[in-house]
Amino acid sequence: MKWESDEKFQALWLSGPRDGMKGVTSQVVHYAKEKAIWSNGCVLYFFCATARGARSSIATVFAHTLLSQIVSFSGVGGQAITTAFLTSLLERHIHRSLSDFRKDDTLDATVEKILDVPDEDLHATFLEAIAIAKLEDLSLIIDGISIATSKDDAFVRNVSFLVDHMMDARTTRFKALLTSPQHTELSGLLGHLPSIELDKERNGCASIIPVSEQVLTRLVS
Repeated sequence: MKWESDEKFQALWLSGPRDGMKGVTSQVVHYAKEKAIWSNGCVLYFFCATARGARSSIATVFAHTLLSQIVSFSGVGGQAITTAFLTSLLERHIHRSLSDFRKDDTLDATVEKILDVPDEDLHATFLEAIAIAKLEDLSLIIDGISIATSKDDAFVRNVSFLVDHMMDARTTRFKALLTSPQHTELSGLLGHLPSIELDKERNGCASIIPVSEQVLTRLVS
């Protein structure tokens, strides 16, 4: 499978008909998690649709979801990662202002305020958490990233930066798969990544990602 073994496809942007893309992503996540059992790899995955209707920004939901997955994967080391993540965010508050924090705040209220930072800070601190976790084998799979463009292009830019940063890292074997229904509207943000449009390159797709013929047939029929 080229996405897993070919350095040319270290990161891949996959687009296709809206109705079937979630099924494609789910199959890839399932395959990656099965493979990770044998390689002791960490699989991080995020479905952008889960952030619809959330009070928090999509960047906040993204960072919290993936941090939770890293902590779960890290076992006994997870507490140290969480502590370092919150400490780093608190330091960023200190550099700006602590006027929102009160001595009589509950623990939950304090944590919620610590997490209320600009999206750029969340992404930067998330990168720090990845570094602390010392992940040797990491797969990142993000479904429906075009959903974010209608709300926040900055999120897509930060994800693009995250992918580029991890590809340049020499301490982690990194693979990334980003999926979206639309292609043209994201070309300015993800156009530097290798890409496949499923409805145009169905035959080539099957040799690159682990998607069943049944799913591909539904996508292009």
